[in-house]
Amino acid sequence: AKPLLQQLDGHLATRSFLVPSPSCTIADIDVASALLTVASDDIPVFPNVHRWVMECVAALAARSINTKPLEPMKQKPAVFFVGTEDFTPPKQPQGKQAAGNQQQ
Repeated sequence: AKPLLQQLDGHLATRSFLVPSPSCTIADIDVASALLTVASDDIPVFPNVHRWVMECVAALAARSINTKPLEPMKQKPAVFFVGTEDFTPPKQPQGKQAAGNQQQ
């Protein structure tokens, strides 16, 4: 991980983020979280990487995600296009279960 961190440190020496952006992007968050998972002990050795990771963490902490529980979707039954609007699906045979619905 150290060669990667060294290369990333050089990249971040002249940039705030991985890609040209005024703020943290999903690319930054993705790579920073991966590095925190596999190389968190080595990050402080590389000052530009350390600064960048701290900015990513701060950006995530600053965003308050205000979500309310999702309500169940009120969906109509599925409609399948079969080529004509007056199509009536065939009825299943009575008395026997359809082959796909047989219980084992």
